[in-house]
Amino acid sequence: MPDSNILLDVITDDPRWGSWSESVLNACEGRGPVVINQVIFAEVSPPFSRLEDIRAFLAEGRVLLEELPWDA
Repeated sequence: MPDSNILLDVITDDPRWGSWSESVLNACEGRGPVVINQVIFAEVSPPFSRLEDIRAFLAEGRVLLEELPWDA
């Protein structure tokens, strides 16, 4: 599972780390679904100006959103 920094590099197309982070994300996708919870959602949301924009990113299917169980 990539951390939020990997996702942020991909989301923002970071000029220094974007390509490397994209390859890491691709490798993670090759192992199975990439899933984030509410905490990671909050960490990667700042580049998006609207909730609809981050939901559109998630709708692309590269990253799935699952709720963190309250027992956790």
